[in-house]
Amino acid sequence: MKKILTCLLATLGLTTACGQQNFENVDVEGFSELIGNPGVVLLDVRSASEYAEGHIAGAMLIDQGQSDFIEKAKAALPADKKIAVYCRSGRRSANAAGRLAAEGYQCVNLKGGIIAWKEAGKAVTTDTKEQAPLKKVYNEDINPLEQIDQALAKAKTEGKFVVCQVGGNWCIWCLRFADFIANDAAIGKVISDNFEYIHVNYNPKKSGGEEKAKQAAALMQRLENCGRFGFPVFVVLDGEGRVIHIQDSSFLEEGQGYNQEKVLRFFRSWTPEAVGR
Repeated sequence: MKKILTCLLATLGLTTACGQQNFENVDVEGFSELIGNPGVVLLDVRSASEYAEGHIAGAMLIDQGQSDFIEKAKAALPADKKIAVYCRSGRRSANAAGRLAAEGYQCVNLKGGIIAWKEAGKAVTTDTKEQAPLKKVYNEDINPLEQIDQALAKAKTEGKFVVCQVGGNWCIWCLRFADFIANDAAIGKVISDNFEYIHVNYNPKKSGGEEKAKQAAALMQRLENCGRFGFPVFVVLDGEGRVIHIQDSSFLEEGQGYNQEKVLRFFRSWTPEAVGR
């Protein structure tokens, strides 16, 4: 009977085939501390109506009850980041965490769900701007050095500089910034008028093979080890391809997103006109 129960739980995604739970359960305080880490993705697996009634700030929504849950999750969630999952009571999120863990994700489930979260006096929001999964903007198949050279050639003919947003689809803050500027007309105009803006993929892991590892090392050398500031990091190149500024993105953040005034100040300070070139 015990073996049958173990197999049933494994089918539901709550345990591994050998009977071991394949994700971690944490209490409210542990969960709260965890999601304060910029490298953690917060995932709400309830329905859209539940999410709209109140959710933890910064949470992405993917309904675990939908038939395409895993398909959507794999398209939106970075495989190299820890996924903090919650639902109403912790039962659906445990199921979701197990299913995601079976796909190779490292998951942490909130015990007691958002009920326990609110009972502990933690805040929730009704802002639904994080509801849709963020679009992946980094092309992982191209050579980043060739990408930069092509951008420089185009920028030079138009009298612009190049801005490299270095990061990857594994980086939730990279995707947040891409979404932020894509939906801000003022920032978009400053960029289009002055820069050739590119998303340059960098993967600090060596799972992509020897060739990708060599490209990553060459990229860091080309961009003056910009990764020392964390990700995303912005590298401004002049018309000759020289690095004239490296921007630490943490100075542009506000809450779980970015501050428009700070972002505009950064871009405006490094236009060709502002620099005098």
